[in-house]
Amino acid sequence: MPHELKSTGGIRVKNLVKSVSRVNATPDAKYAAGFPKVLHDRKMGIPGNYNVGWVGFQGCDTLVLDIELADAVNPEQVSVGFCHNAPDWVLRPEQVIVQWSKDGNRYSGRRTLEPLALPSDEQRDCRRIETQYRFARKGIFRCPEARKVRHLRITVLPQQSLPAWHPNAGEPAWLMIDEINVQ
Repeated sequence: MPHELKSTGGIRVKNLVKSVSRVNATPDAKYAAGFPKVLHDRKMGIPGNYNVGWVGFQGCDTLVLDIELADAVNPEQVSVGFCHNAPDWVLRPEQVIVQWSKDGNRYSGRRTLEPLALPSDEQRDCRRIETQYRFARKGIFRCPEARKVRHLRITVLPQQSLPAWHPNAGEPAWLMIDEINVQ
């Protein structure tokens, strides 16, 4: 059973995502249950249990997700969750980028979402990795041009193949994504 998304202290987090309206790649049929709604259902996947709460992609060089927000907002932060479990061929992405738009046609800006905690052991850790970009810190808005936006575009650059240290080096890696949260 997936975990409900909560902030520090167990308080429920309001997610401003209305829908995931466009993607450029199709998830693998084994890991597509509930797609795309599962990407904003407020439930985090459990690392290692990929059939519940996760959406899996293999072989795509770039994953682009267009997000429609519930209203025109000044977003404070955006976060996206991924799984890293190298023994299962599941690797965290190389890079995650967010862009924003008022109309859903013209996107501006380009900010990198940073991982909140990297695996301490890339070869053996099995964990959920959350990437995040904060538009505002302590009431100070870092991106004045990102005010009253209605759409976000998330671009994910996955690791294409298993690295040299992996026993199956060169084989295609999996990208597992679970929850997109905008506050």
